[in-house]
Amino acid sequence: MLILDALEIVLINDSDGDGTTRVLNWHVVQSKPTETILALNFEKDDDNNQESTLRVTFWDTKYFRDSNEKEISLGTQVQWRIFRQL
Repeated sequence: MLILDALEIVLINDSDGDGTTRVLNWHVVQSKPTETILALNFEKDDDNNQESTLRVTFWDTKYFRDSNEKEISLGTQVQWRIFRQL
């Protein structure tokens, strides 16, 4: 599926202060014209503090649109603070 080449999903470690990044393994669970559902595979960290930032970068504009149905700009990034519970 071409959507795999269109997304870059990175986990940024916020707890160590240096902002190290790690590319996550993921796969498409379901893809519809109006939504895409992804499964992210997190690995267990040695770090007890599991606060991180999840960043998604869009590298292809034909698959993704904003809320007004306009193609998003190449390289658009969104990110969320997450807390992983073990």
